[in-house]
Amino acid sequence: MKNTFKLLSFFLLVFFSSCKKEIQERQDKTIFLTKPSGWLTSKYEQQVSGQWIDITSTITPFDADNLLIFDPWGGWAIHEGALKLPGNAQVPFSGEWSFEEYETKIQLKQGDRVANLMQIIELTENSFQVLVNDRGTTLRYTYKHP
Repeated sequence: MKNTFKLLSFFLLVFFSSCKKEIQERQDKTIFLTKPSGWLTSKYEQQVSGQWIDITSTITPFDADNLLIFDPWGGWAIHEGALKLPGNAQVPFSGEWSFEEYETKIQLKQGDRVANLMQIIELTENSFQVLVNDRGTTLRYTYKHP
């Protein structure tokens, strides 16, 4: 009976310590993602025949300073930077976000419309990189804090 109790205690200890680690990792990802300064696109690439082509230069000056902002309550928005076309809204796109598939992906929604599914390649305190499949084209976005 003592051995059974010791064995059960050991398994419970392992189980709860692994749960604590998963909760901490999720909290870290949420903290990194939702930093109030937002994310500025630093590199924009397209995959062509297995090779990554840098297409950052195709981003217009009006879009280059836009910020992608995630809030901890599940909201996201694109905020226009200092350069914007006259008449454009300060927040042209917004919606809800959620982690998917064990926090390896981020699902964006705009109202009833499901927007992009972003596969997280890297998410640290200062860097955020995702893959997005847009109508058969694979794009890689790298973001940094402004």
